[in-house]
Formats: sequence, structure tokens, C-alpha cells
Amino acid sequence: MEEYVRGDTTTKKDHRTVYMPGELRKVMVEHRRRPPEEALKKRWGAIPEHVFPSTEGGMMNDCSYRLWIEKAAEKAGIERTRLHNLRYTAISLLLNSGADPFAVQKLAGHSDVRLTTQTYAHVQAEALRRAVGVLDRIEFEDEERSNPAVIQTAPA
Repeated sequence: MEEYVRGDTTTKKDHRTVYMPGELRKVMVEHRRRPPEEALKKRWGAIPEHVFPSTEGGMMNDCSYRLWIEKAAEKAGIERTRLHNLRYTAISLLLNSGADPFAVQKLAGHSDVRLTTQTYAHVQAEALRRAVGVLDRIEFEDEERSNPAVIQTAPA
């Protein structure tokens, strides 16, 4: 696992270390090597500080960001999406794969693990099925308890 430190967070309170898989880091490092050539060619005057700069070399506005994401999705052959959907998918996949919720909280940049677990509560159904599977593998002294099942109760 590699890490890359970036600037201000969305709340502008502090800096955050962003952890990413080594393969993604390689892609990002290669991507960051392009700006000096691009800045010269486009006469921006300086190397942009942003990973994905606007056409003028500064920070992208919401409209240009949406267009950039739509073009990237089209180029990748996936349906139109938003960057937030990709984030949501990544966090859901982590939780569904059994990643520690506290680790996912830190990766997501959430201030509280409850935000992570409540926002992605639908993921917990898969975690419950896995937990019951663990119980299935435990050897109990009492044979009746060795095969747990979900018991439906009538609403109160």
C-alpha cells in the first residue's frame, strides 16, 4: 500500500494522507509527470497544483468537472456517472468485502465511524450473512444450536 499526501480537505480544516493501491499510485505519478509539458504547450505560465486542472490550468469548476467525468466514463465504456458515485461504490465494496469500518472511515475522510456505517447501512446485510456463516462453522456442544437460522418475528 502506498500513500500520497494531498492538500486541504473539503472542510479546509487540515491536510489528509490519502492511501491508495500501488497500481493506482503508479498511474497517478505518471499522470503528474505530464503537467510541465502541458503547461508549456498551453502557456499557463506555471505548473498546475491540481491533479486534474481546468483548461486554463487552475481548479476545475463543477460544470467542467462533470463534463470531464462524463467524457472519461464514455471513453471507459461505462454508463454516465458522477465522481461521488465512484466514491460510494468504492466505500461499499470495502465494507462488503469485510474491511474494518474504522479503516474505511479514515479512507473516506469521515469524522465519525457512525457516518460511515449509517450512510452505507445497506452493506451491513451482507456482513450479517457472513457473520451467520461464521456461526455455521463453529462447533457447538448442543447440536440444536449448530445450525443458526434467521427467525422472522411479527412487527410489534
